[in-house]
Amino acid sequence: NIRPLELFPCTLVCLLFVAMGKAKNASKPSSGDGIQKKEKRSDLRARQDALAKQLVLGLAAFVVLVAVLANLFYTPVHVVELNPDDNQKLREVLLAPDPWLVHCIGDNTSEKLNVLALETAKALRIKNSDVEVGSINCSAPLPGSGKSIYAKFFKKKDRPQFVVAANGERPRAVPAQYVVRAELLSEYVHKLAAPKLRLISSPSTLSKACFDTLNRPCVVLVTRVQDKLETKYPWLKSVLKAHRATPIAHVNTTTHLTSFQKSLPTEEESGGHPRVVFLQRTREAGEGDAGKVTFQARAMRDFEFGEAALGEAIVSAQNGALDLRPLSKKPTIKSLKLPRTKSSSSSANQKATSGTSAPPGKPPPVSQGAGGDAGKGAERELRRRRQMERNEEENALIEEAEDAEDSAGDGVEDYEEEEEEDLEDGEEVEYV
Repeated sequence: NIRPLELFPCTLVCLLFVAMGKAKNASKPSSGDGIQKKEKRSDLRARQDALAKQLVLGLAAFVVLVAVLANLFYTPVHVVELNPDDNQKLREVLLAPDPWLVHCIGDNTSEKLNVLALETAKALRIKNSDVEVGSINCSAPLPGSGKSIYAKFFKKKDRPQFVVAANGERPRAVPAQYVVRAELLSEYVHKLAAPKLRLISSPSTLSKACFDTLNRPCVVLVTRVQDKLETKYPWLKSVLKAHRATPIAHVNTTTHLTSFQKSLPTEEESGGHPRVVFLQRTREAGEGDAGKVTFQARAMRDFEFGEAALGEAIVSAQNGALDLRPLSKKPTIKSLKLPRTKSSSSSANQKATSGTSAPPGKPPPVSQGAGGDAGKGAERELRRRRQMERNEEENALIEEAEDAEDSAGDGVEDYEEEEEEDLEDGEEVEYV
């Protein structure tokens, strides 16, 4: 059985040869050409040859377009059946960087959910997404640990119908409100699986980004930039997608201070671009889990911040060729606690002294009736003044933060670290 689409390229090739033959025959002189001059015949032949070439190129482009559309819409889309006993394949699905949508099936799985999984796979294909769709019995015991996917990655009461695994992170459950239509589910999964630039703003976010997994390097971009770095450096999205296995995070030094900040090059040395540091958590050689956990870092100096240079550095770190140096203690981060400014204190005093007859935060009462419009105008004026005061306070805080960072000097490690629970071995992303 041959589909019409498979006969279409053959038909186009036949039409191509017919067109070339007609163009060639048209170039031959007829019996009445004896009265024409030789120059006219050569000019006519040149125009006919050019027309034939344009026709050939147009048909070739059309054939390529049809082939692409055929591959997109007629390549069979299916849901991969995963075997709970295939340890290597499950590692690639649940813990590898490549994104997967896993449909948890069982004896009582409805046909409606099976159809939803297949339709979602088709919707992801149309979006040109690289998310694969598979199905597995999430209650079946896994090799090695003997635990099921539910028991290993989720709480006791959690039994999600769909699970997303991407970027080397722990699998996450798809909320039930998205398990309705293929378009809704595919859109949610496509956005969730996309690699993102992480923001580090606390010791816990630093640990989650860089230290949750043993022997996995992470990249920290240290900068004063307030806006999203992806806006200033659009090529970061390509680097994030090409190196899903390596987390890339961002620290804003205007509002936060890191323990490794004094080891970085200055902003002048980096040319105003983000300063790059690699961090990693590893375990020294020992029997089983007896080895000591250590932390390593490497600040990139004389580094031209760009897509190619950052990609090469990430590959070197993944291969262990970046020469990370051991640290004496775990890196951490803290928020800059800024003192109250004169503008904020004066505005607070103004709020306290104004309107003694009304509670703070409320406008003074106004009589109704003829004075109603005046009361509304007074209330709008009060809101406008409060907004101006808030803007002044925010600007003062930003200026104070910049001054605090400039005066930090070498005493970065002298501050008291915030309390943080140590990562337990059970929290490491290890399959067995």
